[in-house]
Amino acid sequence: SVWIVFVKMNKFTIVLLFCLVAVCLGQYQLFLYESRWPGSYQTSPIPSYVDTFTLHGIWPNDDNASYPSYCDNNYPFNANQINSILQPLRVAWYDFDGPNSTQLWSHEWDKHGTCALNLFPTELDYFTMAINTHTAINISGLLANAGIVPSKDTSYEYSDFTPALQKGFPGITPMIGCTTAYNKEVVYTVVYCLTASTTPQVFQCPEAILEENKTNCPSKIYYPTIDFESSE
Repeated sequence: SVWIVFVKMNKFTIVLLFCLVAVCLGQYQLFLYESRWPGSYQTSPIPSYVDTFTLHGIWPNDDNASYPSYCDNNYPFNANQINSILQPLRVAWYDFDGPNSTQLWSHEWDKHGTCALNLFPTELDYFTMAINTHTAINISGLLANAGIVPSKDTSYEYSDFTPALQKGFPGITPMIGCTTAYNKEVVYTVVYCLTASTTPQVFQCPEAILEENKTNCPSKIYYPTIDFESSE
């Protein structure tokens, strides 16, 4: 929301713009990219095309770890605007409410996408960027290259994950989170900072964001296989 105040002085009209508590468009320094591993999050089998880390969100953020939200209710989510990219979007940003659900995308657009209208003025722009970014940040591929592959039986050293991911993004600290599934501690999320641009690039997060996203993973963690729907 923006207040516009007109002040008339000496035959000149001065327009003053007042932003309401950091919700003005463009008032952010970076995007926070959070992906999650389906095998650690799912509560039921999912389609076989969801076989990589999948997006939770790409969120405008400030250097100090604060963020704007729900910036413009004049642009409510409209699923028709992204019909042309539905299948790649389901791969990159799977909605765990079901393959035909748009609830997650609706929430993410209304809360976060509307704060990035200065760079991505339409839903199609924003979600296309998300697909391209997901493809570029190939977390599953980087782990596989280091011999870290999904298994419900084999544990891995947590300390092996960061070097594996740094093969793709040298010098960048990935922020890795864990959760409990199958009565084990499992890798859950991987978070990166992205430049605030129309083609976001991974860069080293500011200290405040690294501090906010300190790992909760123990020394040994699992990377569970995904339970897929039957093909029969």
